[in-house]
Amino acid sequence: MVKNSMLKIGVIGYGYWGPNVVRNFTNAGGAIVAAVSDINPNSLARVRSMHPSVEVTQNPDDILLSPEIDAVAIVTPPLLHFPMAKKALENGKHVFVEKPFTCSTAEAEQLIEIADRKHLQIMVDHTFLFTGAVRKIRELIDNDTLGTLYYYDSTRVNLGMFQNDTNVVWDLAPHDLSIMDYLIRRAPEAVVNCACSCCGAGPEAAGGGVRAVTALGSSPTAGTRALEPLRAALPVRGVAPGVSRGGPAAATVLPVRLTVD
Repeated sequence: MVKNSMLKIGVIGYGYWGPNVVRNFTNAGGAIVAAVSDINPNSLARVRSMHPSVEVTQNPDDILLSPEIDAVAIVTPPLLHFPMAKKALENGKHVFVEKPFTCSTAEAEQLIEIADRKHLQIMVDHTFLFTGAVRKIRELIDNDTLGTLYYYDSTRVNLGMFQNDTNVVWDLAPHDLSIMDYLIRRAPEAVVNCACSCCGAGPEAAGGGVRAVTALGSSPTAGTRALEPLRAALPVRGVAPGVSRGGPAAATVLPVRLTVD
């Protein structure tokens, strides 16, 4: 429970994206960044330079277990999202976590169950949902300016920073999937995947190109293990206001193509 009017935030991870998270929480009304954790001492030196009043530590448990911290922002490699989010929830803290939420649907469901049971909030940082362009598209759909949607095409042309610890689907597809889910608001009925490897030994290599064709209808169906990143990347119930899925989908099927090159 929040002990006073200021929400005390602990941020774990101050590498590529962590500085943005710290800056935004620092500038947000009603919240202060109380502590930042990172295993890299050079990163902590940057925190001291930019935010001298913020406590720093190399041990994430100093944040996860602290009774002074109300909410934890997890900005770490994906494999650490689940164990750190679980520990934060079990210690009574709200959680803000970078995408992908977790590395499997089972992990995501477990975190949701813990949060529901302990009356805590989880939010995944699907940052594009808060951009003016995406919100304008949602407005055009809601006021029927675009009419009936028959096709959705998403092509990513900028891969950003090359990630050594995760492949392109895990790293970038959550952006497109979260936008799709926010705009269309129908549960996926099926996901069909075909992949090729641009480098490495197989489609799961870091640079593999992936094209997924999705039919949106009334009920999700389990895919193969290769599709797990796509399933886990979708926004989950209760993640953020206005982002959760709506009611039963219409009977029509809307074909959608997601391209990540």
